[in-house]
Amino acid sequence: MRRVLYLIIVLVLLATTASTVLAEEPRQIVDQDVYLGELVLVLGDGFEAFERVDAYLYRPSAIDSVTGAKIWPLTLIAPPVGPTGSAPWWAYIGDSEQRRWSFAETEGTIFETADVFGIWGAILMVPRDEVWYPCSFPLKWKCNFQVAPGVWELHSPQQVNFIGFPLIMEYWPWIEIFGAPADPMDTVSPLEVYVLNYDPYDTHGWIYETVVTGYDWKWSDIP
Repeated sequence: MRRVLYLIIVLVLLATTASTVLAEEPRQIVDQDVYLGELVLVLGDGFEAFERVDAYLYRPSAIDSVTGAKIWPLTLIAPPVGPTGSAPWWAYIGDSEQRRWSFAETEGTIFETADVFGIWGAILMVPRDEVWYPCSFPLKWKCNFQVAPGVWELHSPQQVNFIGFPLIMEYWPWIEIFGAPADPMDTVSPLEVYVLNYDPYDTHGWIYETVVTGYDWKWSDIP
């Protein structure tokens, strides 16, 4: 499984790098790209033994603060090209609030704090929340935009995992209206993960980068 391989890679990285201050340069998360609903291994090192650590989700702004131009805000990861070869597209929107990701899964468990070696880690599910991906979820399909009367800007997720759906229903519904061009599989969303200690007077940790390319859509999500 790819998770086992990634775990080995990350453990090797942790064995060769450490920090006791907030990193000036971000790291790449275990996966270069993730989808909403995916279980992701998140690790950080350089903490005090048994120090409280949490992971936070943050969508950086795609708007240049000086010029107002659309930008790609990540530094380590370029926006991936879609499966159809289409140019990647991401929403022209500002940043999100920073949301604590690990609280519900780690509060009151041994994963609440770093271990004796100052390493903290947890396997967390990327929340299925439209904050982190512009196509929205579920049954909203907000990828397409009418930019003028009768003129549409067409986008679609790079990845949709249809869980529990009949095979005949595993398709992008806008194809029925606009045809094949409605499914360029081009939409991505930058995402940062902050792994930080819990000390407001001496905050330190790591910033990880990843790209959201789609989501799990379950049959049970239909009311």
